[in-house]
Formats: sequence, structure tokens, C-alpha cells
Amino acid sequence: MPAVYEKQVDEARKQLITALETGEMTAELTSDGKVAVVVGKHRDAMTIGYSLSPVVVAFNPEFSPNPKVPAHAKYTVAQYKMGLVDLTGALKELNEADSAVTEQAEWGGSPGIIGSPMGVSSKLTPERVAEIVAKYVTE
Repeated sequence: MPAVYEKQVDEARKQLITALETGEMTAELTSDGKVAVVVGKHRDAMTIGYSLSPVVVAFNPEFSPNPKVPAHAKYTVAQYKMGLVDLTGALKELNEADSAVTEQAEWGGSPGIIGSPMGVSSKLTPERVAEIVAKYVTE
């Protein structure tokens, strides 16, 4: 493996450890133990979530896919394998609950992974998103 790749992996690992140690990223299970909730900006939020639960709500309070898009609050909800959670049902309820949703910007995705509207900040709290998602956990 080229040394540059080893260096990049080592740097990413150090950044993740620092984010967890400083509280820049937090990860916890919901009280019912069904959903991992990860809050932070680090790109490995889903990996951390999956270490706690196969169903993850990841919240990035300052997401921006590129410099042309202003930072906004963004959720990603995913399951490690299909059949763990009915994301179609959760998607419907999240769209109804989130006051940021418009005809042009709504929660969307696929049966395996969904996300809050692009380009606008979701108005839901991580706790509320996790509460809704937990209702649809099937296993």
C-alpha cells in the first residue's frame, strides 16, 4: 500500500478519536436500545453508530456536500441490513413531523437509507427523529 494512503487512514483515525474524546461527536443508544444516535460532523458517524446498533440516526448540524451549498442541519437514517426497520413508514412520519419539509424539499431515500431534505435544515431534534424511527424497528 502506498505510504500516502496509510498516512491518510491514520490521520482520519486520529481525527475520529479526537472527535469522540472531546465531545465533538457523541454516540448513544435510545432508552429502548433500538437505535443508535450519533451527533457530529465527522464522516465516520455511521460507522460509530453501527458499533452500537444496526439502526442508526446520524445528525450533522453543519452538513454541506460542497462549498456552493450553505451548511445546514442534516440527518441520515440507515439500517445495517434490509428488514431491520420499515424506513418507508418512518419516512412518511418524518415528512409529516418536520416543519422544514416543503413540496420542493422533503425527506427521501430508499428502503435502506433515508435522509432529511437537502439544502435546508431539518427542524426536528435528534431525539425526535430517533423516537419516530424506533417505532418502525421490526427486529
